[in-house]
Amino acid sequence: MQKLIYAMIFLLILNSNLASAITRVDQEIPGNKTSQFLLPQNEVVQSRLHGERDRDWFRFQMKANTVYEINMTRDDDPRNALDTTIILRDSAGRFLAEDDDGGMNLESRLTYTSSKDQWVFVVARQAKSGSTGISLYGNYRIKIQVTHKVRAFTQFESALTLGVGTPSEKFLRLHEEKHVYKVYLRSSNSYEINVLGSGTGVITNALCDTYLEVYNKGRVKIDEDDDSGLNLDSKLNFNPPSTGIYYLVVTRPNAVNCSGRYRLNVQKR
Repeated sequence: MQKLIYAMIFLLILNSNLASAITRVDQEIPGNKTSQFLLPQNEVVQSRLHGERDRDWFRFQMKANTVYEINMTRDDDPRNALDTTIILRDSAGRFLAEDDDGGMNLESRLTYTSSKDQWVFVVARQAKSGSTGISLYGNYRIKIQVTHKVRAFTQFESALTLGVGTPSEKFLRLHEEKHVYKVYLRSSNSYEINVLGSGTGVITNALCDTYLEVYNKGRVKIDEDDDSGLNLDSKLNFNPPSTGIYYLVVTRPNAVNCSGRYRLNVQKR
């Protein structure tokens, strides 16, 4: 009996803490970039959508090389059938990303990597009526949090500089999608680009399967290779169409999920 009483007290305290952790916004939130409503990090904000055309715009300051997760859910009312949608826009209102049903039961979960310090708008809205066939609105809860930081050279904006004939050896972590390098190449030369991983047998904790992509200065992919090297390593003979900066992206094939060390090298043929 005493244990039951303690358990009931614990549940009451837990429910009280959960309730107090929700910030309720009762006033109307502007539906455009004039909004000054700040979305606090790691806090749950509850508000209400009043119709299909209603949009709630929250301001939030993102940090560079940081991965954020934004969750938008319905409140606890079992009668609430709101179908949520999250839209992310930059400080000028331009579209960045969107999620409709990335969460559970028509709720939304958006993961976004910010490559720079920036103010953004997190827009809460219901899904377009065509998604479910009916128009639904009601109370929602929204929360933004950091999942992890990423190293700068996982983005084009902060690519590592690579010299011809100077190899770079790095460890591609499990949560990292890619490593980005920039290299100056001349159109008068032909180059061999190698990404060595497990195929050589000489790299400790080697990446199990490498993938190489080549982008021009405008960040348009112009060449790629998966397994032309030894075993699952990448090897590409590349003739630059023009002299200038090129981006080399080291990653893994889509169906592969592993981490490990690799060695990237560009040399004249």
